Amino acid sequence: MKNFAKIITKISQVLDRAAGICCFAMMILVACNVIGRKVFKFPITGTIELVQILFALTVGLALAHCAVKGGHITIDFVVEYFPDRFQRIARILTNVITILTVTVSGWMLIGYADTLRETGRYTGSLKIAYYPFVYLIAFGFFIFALVEIVKIFAPNINEEVS
Repeated sequence: MKNFAKIITKISQVLDRAAGICCFAMMILVACNVIGRKVFKFPITGTIELVQILFALTVGLALAHCAVKGGHITIDFVVEYFPDRFQRIARILTNVITILTVTVSGWMLIGYADTLRETGRYTGSLKIAYYPFVYLIAFGFFIFALVEIVKIFAPNINEEVS
C-alpha cells in the first residue's frame, strides 16, 4: 500500500503543479487583457473562454493533492469528543461517501466529454474543443478518489510518503 500511496501522491503533485500553471496562466491572461483593453484599446480575443477552461482545470486538477495535504474543510467539532473507534468509523464512512461521490462525478464527466466530442462542441470565438479538458478534469476526479481510498488504509498519507 505504501508504494501505491507514493505513486498516487506523486500523480497528485503533478496534477497540482499543472493546476498552478493554469492559475498562473489565468492571472497573466486577465492582466494582459485588461492592459490591452485599457492602454492599447485592443483586448485579447477569447479571454473569457480561456479563463473558464483554465479555472475548471485549476479546480479539477488540484482536488487530489488538496486531499493528500488534508486541505479540504472538515467539520469535526462534534466527532472529536467521541471515542477513537467511533472517530475512525466516521472517517472511513466519510471517505467511502467521498469515493462514491467523486467516482460517480468522474464517470459522469467522462460521459459528458464523450457527448461533447460526438456533438462537436467548441468555444464560441476561439473554436477550442471542450472535451479534452473535461477528460482531464475527470482524470483529476479519479485520482482524488484513489487518494481517498489510500486514506482509508493509510490515514496519514501526507506524513507516510514524505
